[in-house]
Amino acid sequence: MSGLRHDNIVNLIPNTRNLDQDKNYLLVMEYAPYGDFFDIVMSRELTNEMLIRTYFQQLVSGLKYLHSKGIAHLDLKLDNLLLGKDFQLKITDFDLAHDQKETNKPVSRGTTGYRAPEILNDQVDNIFAADIYSIGIILFICFTGEFPFVEKETNKGKELRDYDLFMTQNERFWKKKATYYDVHFSSELRELFNGMLTKDPLKRYTVKDIEVSKWYQGQTVEKISLGAEMRQIHEKIKTSSQSQQE
Repeated sequence: MSGLRHDNIVNLIPNTRNLDQDKNYLLVMEYAPYGDFFDIVMSRELTNEMLIRTYFQQLVSGLKYLHSKGIAHLDLKLDNLLLGKDFQLKITDFDLAHDQKETNKPVSRGTTGYRAPEILNDQVDNIFAADIYSIGIILFICFTGEFPFVEKETNKGKELRDYDLFMTQNERFWKKKATYYDVHFSSELRELFNGMLTKDPLKRYTVKDIEVSKWYQGQTVEKISLGAEMRQIHEKIKTSSQSQQE
């Protein structure tokens, strides 16, 4: 983290005191005052597609920077996305990150629901493609509040429920999900999902492919408006949480 500096990554702050009195290393990190992005998504208040696209672009921007440094995160999930000042998205938690310069294979197993098929099969050859799959899952959850595929144990090992349907009968998969979640998935959005979640890492979308996709290039929320809209959503969630506690 000491070598990373980007608006969409939680930055490490240099400090003069590296060890405390018990000789524990001290890591001082940028403060994210608005907490987990997970809470915002799961509140189901993030219903504006422009807002979702804005945050997805910020996520891709941070990931593009990481990959340009030769680093794969390998545990991208809603819980590892924070909201900094002005409600800017921040990628955090690099415990499982892997540098392509390392000679050993990544040991990351990722997080259930977010990990790519090759991680389930312990055949990770393209660490960057594994990250692309994970952000595809994140984008799907932003629209539905749930995972597109569910991991299950079988006699043959771990499998992803609905993934075969996604790969072999794609139109049927999307009709099923649209009906179940009562969500409209535009053709541009489906095309982007299909590219990011494809099984073969070599055929999976790269960051460049994502950036030129039609859905990605759609309208977004400007920085000033983003803060205003998200502040209202944040206050609404906060008020709802306090009412439930009372």
